[in-house]
Amino acid sequence: MNYCLINGEVIIGKNYKLYTKKKLGNGAFGDIYKGENISTKKLYAIKCERVNNERISLLKSEIKILSYLQGGKGIPKIYDFIPTTNYNFMIFELLGLNLDELFRLCGKKFSKNTILSLGLQMIDRLEFIHSRHIIHRDIKPENFLIGKEKKNSTIYLCDF
Repeated sequence: MNYCLINGEVIIGKNYKLYTKKKLGNGAFGDIYKGENISTKKLYAIKCERVNNERISLLKSEIKILSYLQGGKGIPKIYDFIPTTNYNFMIFELLGLNLDELFRLCGKKFSKNTILSLGLQMIDRLEFIHSRHIIHRDIKPENFLIGKEKKNSTIYLCDF
């Protein structure tokens, strides 16, 4: 077994701990939680997909797309993929709020400069993935997230 539940924490493989009480959101086909590397204590986002033998793993497809797009500005970095009997786990870069959350936090009002910066970055992300022959098909504020710490002015496109 590659994972086990201990006191609200899921130990995945040998390196990662997922916090079941720290749900960050939902993707198109899985839940996203905050987690950490057990030895380095570095924080990550961990997307979980229940294995369904009757359909293709959408998480595996997302990983292929993100791997192909790695290095592009505003594309979350993938660190690991851990398949188990019942779940697949993708460990990737922990990001900040999505644009819907940020908009609500700002009293549902952005300055003109913020709108221009967001719009230009969102267009840049779409141009980049289109230049790589990828179509996202789920463009919405919840799938654009801001970076953390030194990358807090960078917009990321997620949920492929």
